[in-house]
Amino acid sequence: MVLDANSFEVDSDSQSYTNTTTEETPVEEQSTFNAVDYLIGSLNSSLDSVQLDRSLMMQSQVSGTINNTMQDLLRTMNEVSEKLENHIKRYEQLKTQIIPELNANLDKNTKLCNKLTKKIKETYPVEYSKSRDKVLNRVTEEDEDLYI
Repeated sequence: MVLDANSFEVDSDSQSYTNTTTEETPVEEQSTFNAVDYLIGSLNSSLDSVQLDRSLMMQSQVSGTINNTMQDLLRTMNEVSEKLENHIKRYEQLKTQIIPELNANLDKNTKLCNKLTKKIKETYPVEYSKSRDKVLNRVTEEDEDLYI
């Protein structure tokens, strides 16, 4: 026996609900649990909820995609942050250690070149003068015979 909302009517005289099904079933059958009817009803209600399940599935897929993208962005941001910190440390090292060391080496080598130039000028004045003229005048190989 299947009961639905339309099978009950209101008795206008007594204002009570009465079962208007045409089948008369004994009270013992009405009070017992019918597992088949329950299972069929459960299956029907679960089949009706398929649309809800589909929307929940789509929502969880979109949520998973968004979460994955967010994790990728956070990972990329962490990598960029680490690289930036590394570049800042290298710049500080360059500024405080390497550049002053290079300046000191350049100053030392400039002094050494000046000493060597002075020594060569004193030891070999003619050759120094010819080579200096050659460099300053940008003498080519054709004009080189004039200085020999």
